[in-house]
Amino acid sequence: MDVALPHEARLVAGADSGHIVAISSEGDASLISPDLKTIKSFTVQDSPEAVAISHDASLLAVAAADGITFFSVPAFEKSHRLNDAFLSCLFVGEKLFWTCARFTEQTVILEAWESGSWKKIARVKVPDPYGSSSFSLFAHPNPQSVVLWAAGGQDGQCLFWATLEGAAINVTHFDVIDETGLPSFSPNGDEFLVTSECELKRYSYPEGNLKGALTELDDEEDDPIGYFVSYVGADQALLTSMNGRVFLVDVDEMSVIDEVVVPDVGPAESLDYVFQMSQGKVVLVYRERKRGSKTLGHLRVLGPH
Repeated sequence: MDVALPHEARLVAGADSGHIVAISSEGDASLISPDLKTIKSFTVQDSPEAVAISHDASLLAVAAADGITFFSVPAFEKSHRLNDAFLSCLFVGEKLFWTCARFTEQTVILEAWESGSWKKIARVKVPDPYGSSSFSLFAHPNPQSVVLWAAGGQDGQCLFWATLEGAAINVTHFDVIDETGLPSFSPNGDEFLVTSECELKRYSYPEGNLKGALTELDDEEDDPIGYFVSYVGADQALLTSMNGRVFLVDVDEMSVIDEVVVPDVGPAESLDYVFQMSQGKVVLVYRERKRGSKTLGHLRVLGPH
């Protein structure tokens, strides 16, 4: 199923309820219903840097350079604010809200909050391996854990594991690879897939033992493995190529099953990024250039019905 948006989809997040929120660089935003048939439009102020939506889609968090603003849904009224130089934020389950904020050029602050009361539970300093990197937060099947992805451009990209243990956050640098795309975790959370330098790699979590690798998609040498991978079940995943093609992969065998034909992808569209939702669904986010310089967003949701 697909959704054509009246604006760019620079930031996209999904709720456990199946709702999807998409926001443009200018703050034009859309909340999409789980059946993908209803779009509610709204706007946010400032220049959004990150977005998160609660598990039941009742609360929306939009991070900008000077803080995070919370909006109640569906009224889209401001309900709370946190002030800091936030880089990323993430709702986890019903109780937890995670934030990552810039502290110095060489350090960021990772914090866990109680959602709703906004009581700070724990905080920890995390070294920035590249200096002034961008940081993004991603969920792990363990509700007490999150993943930090640090991107330093040509200097590299790496992962950190973070787990809330009582009133403390334990952070571990996954130093096995330093050129990594976004990770995707198996449903039980004991392994993950990640792309690195045009290869798909399968690791155990959190130990980091290499369990398999895939180096080629098909016979087309000019279209290697791309940046995005996402589990769609315990033993299958979707993997993209550099040219935006999509393939179904057997995770146990680390082999390509077949190419997935995504309908209605025209020459004016390019695959921007991919993110994983609950229940085995994957969202492909496309940019679609129209007349003039206007760029629109197009979402295609793949997965079981």
